[in-house]
Amino acid sequence: MSDSALTKGTLYINQDRDFRTGEIGPYVKIGVVRGDRAATDRSREHQTGNPREIITLHEFSSPMVHHLEGQLHDRFARYWVHGEWFEMNLAFIEANVIPEAEKIIAEQIESVGDFEAKIIQKKLESSGVVRTATEIEKVVAMKCFAAREEMLKAMAVKDFIDYQIRILVGGNNGIENMVTMTYKQGPTSFDKSSFIRDNEQLAKKYVEEREPKLSGSIILNKQKSLKDLNEIANTKIKQLKSDVPKFSWDSNDKNPLKRDDSSMILHAMFVHSLKDVAITEWEFERQKARLVSLLGTDKGIENIITYNRELKPQEPAFNSKKFKSDHPELYEAYLKEGKESVAVNIESYRAYPPIEIDLAEYSKTIFD
Repeated sequence: MSDSALTKGTLYINQDRDFRTGEIGPYVKIGVVRGDRAATDRSREHQTGNPREIITLHEFSSPMVHHLEGQLHDRFARYWVHGEWFEMNLAFIEANVIPEAEKIIAEQIESVGDFEAKIIQKKLESSGVVRTATEIEKVVAMKCFAAREEMLKAMAVKDFIDYQIRILVGGNNGIENMVTMTYKQGPTSFDKSSFIRDNEQLAKKYVEEREPKLSGSIILNKQKSLKDLNEIANTKIKQLKSDVPKFSWDSNDKNPLKRDDSSMILHAMFVHSLKDVAITEWEFERQKARLVSLLGTDKGIENIITYNRELKPQEPAFNSKKFKSDHPELYEAYLKEGKESVAVNIESYRAYPPIEIDLAEYSKTIFD
């Protein structure tokens, strides 16, 4: 979880109403405002130029408002229509969305201190001590490892569907209202290797020493892989992944595939899978943050976690910025074109009528 997730703010749920008839629209918007700004201010912005009245149904104060928004979007992805708009009625919101939002906020309040401690500890050198676990740490570790295993299973289902969709795309330019392709030409960059090879003596003048850098990775001990949890699922997913085609710019000149029943079912399953991934990933991240917080500045806890933050020497580096300033023409001579890339974007919402999916039953075909 990125540091930016620790942003306070307000999450709102808006709907619209016809000014003339009073008819309530079928969609609601789940969005956020950061800091102390009021949700009503944002609603007034939405009202500008809108022929329908914007009504704020609910507001929620959150210590991690962007995280809350992302969790709700994914947990209710099957009702997600486009952007921040969902097809929901008031009864559904009261019975489902509000309790879910309140539950997530309660967990955020419980865990925000651990995430803040994790950010601080990233900047502190380890003591070098590896100690035995306290009883509390043993309990948290069990929760953390269990959450990670559930997350791996949820992600395996999502990946299995993801790869099938990519295979279905093939050499086409995406799938109508389901998959979009993004074609990018990377920016030009300085070919440092070629320059140093051709101008060894000049290059040496721009090689500078660097200060040691504090670094270290969080390593959970005895963590299992998907193969450890279910070798059958691991084999199926690896095989499917190997069948995914390599996408190229040639697809840019083609039309997207028209959606049909089979592609809609596959995409609907992908959208449904986002809920389990969101729930399990959040539980894992907050238990991991709790472990790091409990660890403090120590190097590790036996059989649970290792987080060795130490100052490591850095190799001398070529100062490209200074060289460019001193020798702009020579710098230009060693610029190389950026690489072409293709990104496959499977939409997290559906722009078609609801399809009932039994994801639990489908999952059995992967794990059995």
